[in-house]
Amino acid sequence: MNIPKLFSSNALMDIMTYGQLNKEFEKQNKYEQHSYNNYITPINNGMVKLYRKSDLVNLKYLITNRKVRRIYFSADSIDNKLLVIPLEFFDKLLNKKSLIQIERKETYTEYTYDLTLIWNNVAEPIWALSDRPIPGTIPMSQTIIDYCFSFDNPDDLEGYMLFEGIFLREGNQSLRRKYINRKIETPIKHLYTQVIPISTKTNTTDYVTILCNFSLWNGFFIENLPVKNIKKIIVNLNGFPRIDYEDKKIIQLLCHKINDTLLYIPFNNKSWNYDDYKSSINFGRIYQVHLRVELDGDHKLTKNKFLVRGLVPNKISYIHGIDLKYAPGTGFPTLFKYYEQDDRFHRIRKILYRKLCCELTHIILDYSE
Repeated sequence: MNIPKLFSSNALMDIMTYGQLNKEFEKQNKYEQHSYNNYITPINNGMVKLYRKSDLVNLKYLITNRKVRRIYFSADSIDNKLLVIPLEFFDKLLNKKSLIQIERKETYTEYTYDLTLIWNNVAEPIWALSDRPIPGTIPMSQTIIDYCFSFDNPDDLEGYMLFEGIFLREGNQSLRRKYINRKIETPIKHLYTQVIPISTKTNTTDYVTILCNFSLWNGFFIENLPVKNIKKIIVNLNGFPRIDYEDKKIIQLLCHKINDTLLYIPFNNKSWNYDDYKSSINFGRIYQVHLRVELDGDHKLTKNKFLVRGLVPNKISYIHGIDLKYAPGTGFPTLFKYYEQDDRFHRIRKILYRKLCCELTHIILDYSE
């Protein structure tokens, strides 16, 4: 597969031209003065390793010679997954424009995945870490970041990823200097997924326990059921009804239909991408969450399972800042499991949870989407 070259001008020139006219029209931005660049990194041995070519990194595109269903974002090693991104789900969710474009070439089929909207909904720009020169290269010319992207279908996978780089202004007050050896926490959102059984005889579920007993929930998705045939949705918290929709019209008015098989049920009357947690339900303080769904009795189900999903917040923690030379071997980005301590103070606690992504997504891996 041909990997195109991308010659981009020096983005630092943008910052050098910064002056009073910029200040006259600029809006508030937490990255202060900054500029952008774009670069390509090829897939090698089924993964894409990130190199320090900017201060922060955003995803833009993935181009491959084979279909990819999931992208894994890892730190330190492939096994330390920070995020799992199911592309087909987000293609349904962000349905204004297809995120996947397919083009037939002479000898292969090219798949282009637009990752910009997906990444904007699951993570902020990620910080590049300390400069560690690649052996055999000029110091500082190309250095390793301890991140990588891998895929569910890595065998014979060819292609590349297109990234957006963000450069920050140098200076005593710049964010780069501020975080050089100080703890940083970057907000992200996990897509919690659970398979729910449903009877094909009665078109209903029992009261099913939702397993995610931590984090904040603004709402949840029901996927792979015919939305027009759902006539009852009940959610009980600690045995008390929180949602009790027993009429199709109420479901139509209070829930958000994404497409014919994807429905969002909010707890706060907001859309699924509402990015605030002041009105969220803290599942860490709920000991029992039960869900019941019922469909029209005359509808013929083709599957006896469906999915419940939820976008739940977390943080990637850079314990020793972005420069690992201050604490070699200990500063890799890490996930924590946040929960509220069940005592009269309700203090926030967090524990290192390197297998958090497995807990959130392992059930889905054996499910045929």
